[in-house]
Amino acid sequence: PEMGRKKKAPKDSDREADEDRASRRQERYEDSDSSDFPEERRHHDIDPEIQKLATAFKIDPALTQRLNDIMIEERSKTWEQDIARLYEILK
Repeated sequence: PEMGRKKKAPKDSDREADEDRASRRQERYEDSDSSDFPEERRHHDIDPEIQKLATAFKIDPALTQRLNDIMIEERSKTWEQDIARLYEILK
């Protein structure tokens, strides 16, 4: 005989939730490719401030484009602080 409490049989809703999570993980795996790069962003024209930063620190053009796109799409509210911080970090 086993010691301890008996495990309750999983409820159907618990089992369905587990299956749903497993299904989503499998979909992500099947959708990914071997390159493991994030999905392609929309390319925006390079902002002059980003270009100035990239030139000052000899940042690769592809990385400059990526930084530019992220800043425009996701960091516009903290733009000035982010640019200043990048200069501090890259010095």
